[in-house]
Amino acid sequence: MNLISIVGLIAVSIISVVIVGWAFLYLDVMSYTATSSETLKPSETSLGHALVVYDPGITGSAKNAAVKIANDLRSKGYTVDLAGIRSSNASNVYSYNVIVVVGSSILG
Repeated sequence: MNLISIVGLIAVSIISVVIVGWAFLYLDVMSYTATSSETLKPSETSLGHALVVYDPGITGSAKNAAVKIANDLRSKGYTVDLAGIRSSNASNVYSYNVIVVVGSSILG
């Protein structure tokens, strides 16, 4: 291979990586994995029903924060549905006393 072919191959590779990375972030691919949900019940009589919805983002830190918030609400006496943004629980918001939405930011 000559030098021009190698430089061209490197340029195409870099452009491909940038396009795939941009598409991954822009299209929010990770949200398509957030389809599960679970119910956390308090140890005593429930004070109400809370929904904590999360979009996991690339690092999963938003889900970790959502779990902490859900456990805090449960410890305060709420029955909590912890749900990914693409779960069926996330679309039914009318039966909840408290709704918390947790997302990530690519800006920091």
